Amino acid sequence: MASPATRDQQVTSSSYGSSRELPSGWAWTTLGDLSQIVQGQSPPSSTYNEDGKGLPFYQGKLEFGPLCPTPRKWCSAPTKTAEKGDVLVSVRAPVGPTNICPAKSCIGRGLAAVRPLAGVETLFLLYLLRTNAARLAGKGTGSTFSAISGDDLRSLDVPVPPLPEQRRIVAKIEERLSVVDAEEKAIEAALAQAARLRQAILKRAFEGRLVPQDPTDEPASELLKRIREARAKQPIAKRRGRIAIRQEPIAKRRGKKE
Repeated sequence: MASPATRDQQVTSSSYGSSRELPSGWAWTTLGDLSQIVQGQSPPSSTYNEDGKGLPFYQGKLEFGPLCPTPRKWCSAPTKTAEKGDVLVSVRAPVGPTNICPAKSCIGRGLAAVRPLAGVETLFLLYLLRTNAARLAGKGTGSTFSAISGDDLRSLDVPVPPLPEQRRIVAKIEERLSVVDAEEKAIEAALAQAARLRQAILKRAFEGRLVPQDPTDEPASELLKRIREARAKQPIAKRRGRIAIRQEPIAKRRGKKE
């Protein structure tokens, strides 16, 4: 495995890999050979604030958005930091979700920062990790909640194409995902329209505007009159929803027993 690296180091291929055949020019390697991995560490709670003082402080998936997290707290004395462009990985319950760090930030123990080396596109690394989210989650251990270690991340075997192809892959992914996003918005709009239409149909039905009016139909006033007459003929207890029980004089019932 490669030693701790900086952005200036080049990606190297490894001697291990997978049995799955790759396209020409691709190679199997591990995440540890593609990136520098920084495990988060929670600073003292006395250094937290909600006033924007210090670095944004991210603790886990709770702050994640579709692409980048939104800070809720800041830290004036960070212990572990992520740099702009690092891929943030949730490593504690849930394991696997990812975001891109928008600026230098403090990261708690629920996150790890995966810093791409030279020769690795940030967005390629993001999509690579999202593709392997289920595999990462499968590595989780712990009786109270699932978690993975830095070694679990470093040892993840992944395929890597040449840099120009990484860029083409990212462009194609984003092109196709934009179509999916548009479809999702269209579906959401259609569902909202369907809900409005459903309510409109019910409203028209009970306003007498859904079906043509037939002058030969019995008026509702006559229907209500017949209902009232039918109810009036029922015993009082039955009208109240109870079964009428015939009451006999106590002496008469005693006489039957004797």
